Amino acid sequence: MVELRQHKEDIEAWIYQATACVCQVPIGPTGVERCNMCELPLICPVCERCRGCKLRLRFPTGKSRSQNDRYS
Repeated sequence: MVELRQHKEDIEAWIYQATACVCQVPIGPTGVERCNMCELPLICPVCERCRGCKLRLRFPTGKSRSQNDRYS
């Protein structure tokens, strides 16, 4: 469990990659179906993956750009 906690962010990123929208430029509205991972109703009608998960990969929760820059 300790090792899993140490790699929690890596594991979450891997899961989001598996569920994230793969479209270069998402086109079209999303439906009402919710993603099993992020629970947002942002399922892409083209690739049937989640636009919300794609956003979470680009902008991880709890980390602002200034926080990341401070620790780099």
